[in-house]
Amino acid sequence: IDYEVSGNVMTLEFEDRSQIIINRQEPMHEIWLASKSGGFHFKLVEDKWTCSKTGMELFEMVKQECEKHAGEEIDWA
Repeated sequence: IDYEVSGNVMTLEFEDRSQIIINRQEPMHEIWLASKSGGFHFKLVEDKWTCSKTGMELFEMVKQECEKHAGEEIDWA
């Protein structure tokens, strides 16, 4: 997985050239994630960034989406 950070945007790029884009929306106090699965908005709830659509925590969704894009399990240890 390659990554690039520019301002408030982090782009993760995979071998097949697919991307996950994570964007801090400071005025809205949100983090947005865009991937093959769609677009998701996260708000800080009880010290966790939580998806308004799925209820999933941000880091869990990033892990899940990275594995989808990579087409294999990733050892996060």
